[in-house]
Parts: sequence; structure tokens; C-alpha cells
Amino acid sequence: MKLVKTFLMVMMAFFVSACDSRLKLFSDNLSFSVGGIQLGVSKESLKSPVELIGCTAETTDKAKCYVGDANVRYDFFGANAHFIEVKLHAPYKSIEEIYIAIKGRAITKGEIEEKWNLKGRCLDRHEIDASQKFDTETSGYFLRALDEFNLLPSGGGDFICLSDKNEFFKYSQYTGKTEGSIDIYYLKDVFATNYRYVFQSKRALEKSNEEVAKVFAKPVIQIPKNECGEKYAPNSQAHGQSMEKLAIDAGYENGVDRYFLAFVSELCTGAAEDAMQYVSNAQIPIKSAQFVARYFGIQIEFEEPSAQSRLIEKTRQDLANLGACQACAGNAAMYGVMRPNSECGSLVKSALNGDMDAVRKIDKFPAICEWKF
Repeated sequence: MKLVKTFLMVMMAFFVSACDSRLKLFSDNLSFSVGGIQLGVSKESLKSPVELIGCTAETTDKAKCYVGDANVRYDFFGANAHFIEVKLHAPYKSIEEIYIAIKGRAITKGEIEEKWNLKGRCLDRHEIDASQKFDTETSGYFLRALDEFNLLPSGGGDFICLSDKNEFFKYSQYTGKTEGSIDIYYLKDVFATNYRYVFQSKRALEKSNEEVAKVFAKPVIQIPKNECGEKYAPNSQAHGQSMEKLAIDAGYENGVDRYFLAFVSELCTGAAEDAMQYVSNAQIPIKSAQFVARYFGIQIEFEEPSAQSRLIEKTRQDLANLGACQACAGNAAMYGVMRPNSECGSLVKSALNGDMDAVRKIDKFPAICEWKF
């Protein structure tokens, strides 16, 4: 019965698709166009089956024409362009603006960049926000001007593209992600210039991120083929089974704690920088760290924690012992040592002097104790 039902469904789908005998016009390879309708082409150059119908004067210097043919289905990157209109500025001889309404699937920035050879010439909302944060003064100024004229992508799936000829593409995604609209037109020089400054900020941000990644690249240590990876790596079946004994052997009288657990996991997966951080922050005693490294046969040098790091860790432990949550104690300890005269620093001082009301306030993780420096 299931096979029969499946067969019928396949056949129905075949006949439905077969019934759609309309000519399918693709737009994948011709940039800033749909179905052969492109910016700058003359009205007379549009040949059958593409034709303009219902042209009406919209203003004294602009006309709006609908594109339509019952025998044509306009395909736009797999979506159905079910409504298309073009605008011809006076003297109404060439296409200056194209509006497209699509449904069936969402369009992605990557598709447009690849098919239309626009790599690095498109921007989405995330990239614009990042550029503005990176270059607040310059990029922020130009973005505000663009925003005033509704030229920026707004939603998560929205994006824009700009060519050297000022051809402008703006995609807006509707709720549900299977419908959207596209505006294609020539952007005025002043706005195109604004966007080019934003593109410069984006490239500068990418270059900066590359340089930072090089500087702060985490060294990877070679892990010997021993029980480190077999028993102590976080994804191993025996993870945690031998950790208690290892902690006691390393000098932990009360056995393993979460910092020791994390330290061993980082060490056993080759994340040397992260493992070393636990020692420099005084969260793992250097002698314990050295014992573990020797136990696993790992060559690594640990730096002694600074006096300030040791004081922060001691303050964190004291606050946690008084009843503050671990994250609350960690953030508050930073203020207690680094910003002792701040509102949170005063709260920490009161808590360490036995004021349990201050401890309860710290345990609620107040905004004044959220470390932001």
C-alpha cells in the first residue's frame, strides 16, 4: 500500500511539473538582471517572450511598466519571480530600475557573489555592524547617511551588492524566509561613495582580524601516545575515572576540582595556551601543573603567576566559600583587586569582612559586578 501511495505521489508531481509548460527564463549568469531584463537596456531591445505591458507615467520624469507573459516563468536563483516591474526615467527609453518579488526559496549573498562575480562587493547586516564597531567615527558617519535613505539591509538574511558602475542590488527577506523582494537600480554617486568607505572599513577589519589571529595563534603541543589521550581526554570513555587519584598525587588534598579537570583536558587535547592560562591565573598551582605534565611526558614551560593573579584567585575562592556562585565570585574578585574603590569593590570588601548581606548581593550577579575591562 505504501509503495502504491509513493508511486502515485511521484506521478502526480511529474504531471504537475509537466503541466507547467511555460518558458523558464534564468538569471544566474547575467548580473543585475532577471530573465534577461537588465539595467540600462533599451525598451525596444526586449524581445519576445520578454515584453513590457501596462506602462503608465508615475511622475513627470518616471514611468512604471509591468513585465508579464502568461507563457513565461521567470526563474531567479531557483526562486519564482512572480512579480516584476521596471521603471524607465524620462525620456522613457531605457530601464533604470527593476523590482522583483520572489517566492519559493531564500536567496543567499554567497550565490550572488559567485554567479555574478561580485566577491567582496556585497554586505550583509552582520558585516555592516562589525564594520561600524571597528571604525565608529568614519564608517558610522557614512552608515547613518545610508540608513536615512533606507539603503541598508535590515534583517538577518538581507544584503546589498554594489558594482563599479554603481549598479545596486538590495535583497530583503520576508518572514518565513521563502519570500522576499529585490530592488535593482543605479545608486547615486554620493551614496555609492558612502558605501565604498564602508567596504574599506570591512577590508580593514578583515586584515586586522588576520593579524590578530597570527599574533594570538594558540601553540599546539604534541601529545605522546600514552594514557593521556586514552583516559583523560574529555571525549574518552575513561574520562574522569582516574582524575581523582591524579589530583591527589599532584598535591590536591581534597581531590579534583573543576579547574584541575579543565586543565588536564586542555593539556591532553594539545591546547597548550589554554592549559598555561590556568597556571598564570593562579587557578592551578604551578607545582601541580608541572607534576601532571611530567606524568604524561609532555614538554611544556609554565610561568609563575603574578602576585595580582594570586590575590584575585584567593579573593574568588574566599567569596565562593562564603556562598557566592563561582561566576559571581570570579567577576566580583576582579573588581575587588583591580577596582577596589568601585561600587562592586566596596561590596567585596564588606563581604570579606563578614557582611553576609553583601555576599547575597554578589551571589545575585549584579550589573555593577559584571567585569567589562
